[in-house]
Amino acid sequence: MSFLDNSGDIILDAVLTDHGRKLLAKGDGSFRIAKFALGDDEIDYSLYVSATGSAYTDLSILQTPCFEAFTNNRSSMNSTLLSIADNNLLYLPVIKVNQLVAGSEWHSDGTVKVAVNTTTANKFADSLKVMNGADLLNNPRFIRLDQGFDNVAQSPKKQVDSSLGETSYSITIDGRFGTINSKFSGKEAPIAYTDDDWKTTYFVTLAEQEFVRMNGSTDENDTTQTLAGSRFSILEFAIGGSVDLSGGSHFADHGSTVTESDDGGTSTYDCVNTTVVVEGMTTGYRVQIPVTFIRFNAD
Repeated sequence: MSFLDNSGDIILDAVLTDHGRKLLAKGDGSFRIAKFALGDDEIDYSLYVSATGSAYTDLSILQTPCFEAFTNNRSSMNSTLLSIADNNLLYLPVIKVNQLVAGSEWHSDGTVKVAVNTTTANKFADSLKVMNGADLLNNPRFIRLDQGFDNVAQSPKKQVDSSLGETSYSITIDGRFGTINSKFSGKEAPIAYTDDDWKTTYFVTLAEQEFVRMNGSTDENDTTQTLAGSRFSILEFAIGGSVDLSGGSHFADHGSTVTESDDGGTSTYDCVNTTVVVEGMTTGYRVQIPVTFIRFNAD
């Protein structure tokens, strides 16, 4: 990663993402640029000085070095810019993890912990909050995210405008380690693409009710809701461990050995840490979920 000097003329620096380059490489004449995104990750808006009495209130911001364009589509922009026609809008919707519903609670170490084989899963009672990534049909745990307004000024009884509501989501995981699956049937979510960094991106919509559905709760006192304001959609999914991880691959190269509390007291486990990224397709809002894959180490 590097920066472009922005102290003089404005520079346009654009590249194709990994996925865009893959489509271009087909060479069949079908490649077309249909959309692009803008972001402001490097901008510190606290540098705006409103009391200077001059026209240079935003000079420091305008001269902030900009990120050089780079092709990693999962790292290039965490904060995409959004155009909204409503000038009277005071709040923006968010996507928030919900751990208030039974089965959606994370492990006590602050991660979603996934057992990659049955031997490992059987060493944990449900109270220890470990997801069974080896048997998704008998998996009591899942991840839930709620989309809407997390502000009491936007009452749950008020409908979220459809232009700000998420009806589709992308979910990205390192395909070497795991898969995204339905918490109900265990089936794998629809895959959009896998890039050259082994990141697999899934795309789910309201058409896949096993993953996305509307949130019908309008009760301000609903204890299963994590959003203080009006609610729109719910995303739920489970994580499966890959066949390679189940057999022990990748732990030596990408993981470590830890001691975990389990039904028998404590045992030694191999673990790999990674991150699952969820993005709303309407607002571009992103949530990063820390995930730990574990495998019982009998040695």
